[in-house]
Amino acid sequence: MLKAMEVTGNPSSVHTDGQQARALVEKARTQVAALINAEPSEIYFTSGATEANVWALKGFSFPLVSAIEHKSVLGRPGRFPRTLPVNQDGLVYFDRWRSLAQGSPTICSVMAVNNETGVIQDVESLCKEAHERNMWFHTDATQAVGHIPVDVKKWGCDMLSMSAHKFGGPKGVGALFIRDGFSLPPVLYGGGQEGGLRAGTENVIGIAGMGAAAEFYKAKADQLSNYMELLTERITEKVLSSGGALLAGENAPRSPSICDFLLEGVEGPALVLALDKRNVSASSGSACSEGVYGPSHVLKAMGMEGYGSLRVSIGWSTTVEDADYIAEAIIESAKELRV
Repeated sequence: MLKAMEVTGNPSSVHTDGQQARALVEKARTQVAALINAEPSEIYFTSGATEANVWALKGFSFPLVSAIEHKSVLGRPGRFPRTLPVNQDGLVYFDRWRSLAQGSPTICSVMAVNNETGVIQDVESLCKEAHERNMWFHTDATQAVGHIPVDVKKWGCDMLSMSAHKFGGPKGVGALFIRDGFSLPPVLYGGGQEGGLRAGTENVIGIAGMGAAAEFYKAKADQLSNYMELLTERITEKVLSSGGALLAGENAPRSPSICDFLLEGVEGPALVLALDKRNVSASSGSACSEGVYGPSHVLKAMGMEGYGSLRVSIGWSTTVEDADYIAEAIIESAKELRV
């Protein structure tokens, strides 16, 4: 990104400075595409996954979406989605899915990994079901890319959203994968950037950072995922053994980087503040919903609204010592709040 800051040209200009900037954007496009097994021509840069989600469902009035989607998918004015229920582990009910898929929906959107619980959906099977019913399929893979293997060709999805900062890149940049041959209206009108679908000068510095992060993760994917899984298991074992705690989605496949604890007799926001005093930054629900009091729509959909929720997300730089400290901080903070 520091090197990209030295390139002053506009990527749309034909002069040398402009083409240097264009080269950075196209290199990143190739790097991001490689991470999800896509073609570079299928990657369209955005300001993040929220924009990508809104763009993906633009023009579809009656989408079929799961009840645990990000608010950028669920809370769209003028749209009337049919909502897919989930079970207590946060997995979409396939039988209910089949009945709701009948009729008007022309697109289905189910997130690959839930941003609160870390529960992994069977995207490949859901996509197949959607296509068999003549529906397009989009997945919000914000918490999947850079954490679990993502292969758009294997999954068969038509669109996929992602954010750079979820896998080590900068904030404020993301991408929408649009399968070659799939037609989508522009999200911004004006210039011809991003294949004429998203006007405006590209965020060259952010895009370069996203590409670098994608390349870094791809080279070390197995090593990093295995390491994070060991740490989350370590934290989970300690917290659950202390009593008065459950793990959201305990019986479902989960991301190696997220633990969502449900604690009896403790309010999530109070626990977040207690942990902050111990220099542990956690959240109660998703970061996008911080400041909203009460159980999240995800926990309500799972029938777990009677518990205080604490989401702990770890990263590549988290150490074993950090994991042990986090677990002890959660245990001690919960004890204090229950007194």
